[in-house]
Amino acid sequence: MSELLPKASAVNGSGDGVILTEEALMNGVMAVSEPEGRGGGAAGESSVESGALLSDDRFDPLYMRMALQEGRRAMEERAEVPVGCLLVHRRSRGIVGRGANRCNELRNATKHAELVSVEDAQRRYPNGVELKRLLRECDAYVTCEPCIMCTAALMRHGLGGCVYFGCRSERFGGCGTVLSVYNGSCGMPRGARPLRVSGGHFAQEAVELLRQFYEMENIFAPLEKRKVKRQRPRTTAVHDGPIVDADGRRWEADGDDAPAGGPPPLRNGHCNGATTQHR
Repeated sequence: MSELLPKASAVNGSGDGVILTEEALMNGVMAVSEPEGRGGGAAGESSVESGALLSDDRFDPLYMRMALQEGRRAMEERAEVPVGCLLVHRRSRGIVGRGANRCNELRNATKHAELVSVEDAQRRYPNGVELKRLLRECDAYVTCEPCIMCTAALMRHGLGGCVYFGCRSERFGGCGTVLSVYNGSCGMPRGARPLRVSGGHFAQEAVELLRQFYEMENIFAPLEKRKVKRQRPRTTAVHDGPIVDADGRRWEADGDDAPAGGPPPLRNGHCNGATTQHR
């Protein structure tokens, strides 16, 4: 199976952890050294919500960091809500599909990170039988809890591993926060299988990344409804430089707090809905 998966020769590891390189981020990871904190990462909940996991189920913080990078790129380059997703083969640790929100870019409210990742996998592996077999052996790493639509879609595509997500979506979450779509209690799509889910991994980093987006002006809103916010976004663990929005303005992240009268703080999640306004 390993020859079917993307190779990444530029993941530098040591006993102290893993250094992500640009080539590794773009091409996927075949094999990595054991990152520090593997099995727990920065998980806030790290609770499995659908029975006992198989013996090879494990959370790898490397891939959640890469998913956060996908989300950050979407925000900086396309002014999208910063949610990223990776589909990772459980044995070879290769990346089968990856993506981030493209709702605003494509004017399509269904282009959530999870579905974009599945589409990426379909492009990489056009043989449907082969892809179905690979997805049965994949985990999903998503920076925010999949919404109801995306949870059902992952079930329908036969994802056989665990869905590891960051912050919860308190309005649209399909992995137990709003509805428990993942375990079939809301009905099972034809040909689908229940999902195993584990939440709270790097939740704070995911929320802070979302906060950056919502503190910025929504350049896709009608002019008469835009709320121009001049404050600079907060610094987060996944931000490593200025953000340039679609109007060419640079935002230097210096950790300033939002001014009085700004948007209320998020609780544990964000509006992870099927609209271009929220996702």
